[in-house]
Amino acid sequence: MAEETTSRGYPLPNPDNIAREDATRIRNAIEAISGDIDALEGDTATASETVTGGVRLATEAEATGGTATNAVPVVKRVKDMITAALNSTLPPAIANAVANLVSTAPATFGYARRDRQRHRR
Repeated sequence: MAEETTSRGYPLPNPDNIAREDATRIRNAIEAISGDIDALEGDTATASETVTGGVRLATEAEATGGTATNAVPVVKRVKDMITAALNSTLPPAIANAVANLVSTAPATFGYARRDRQRHRR
């Protein structure tokens, strides 16, 4: 019987093994994984941008603090990031078409809405 394991020591099935033998190996692997997960549940490290762990919701003051003054720069920064990503990955013709659609979308939408309202009267 082939005795392969993962880097964490969990038994792996093997196509050369008899199904009955692999069933026992898979059951042992599942029990080991379950034990590892149970051991991790007690670990509640605080999450940050670089470390995973438990997530704490922002307080109301944290959620609303600075939003009025920071909203416009954040939106501009996100728009610039998206534009840079589009320009670096898409062929120029497609990037220009997308940019034209984005820049004309509000005007087109507003015109269509006025046109519909005029016909309803």
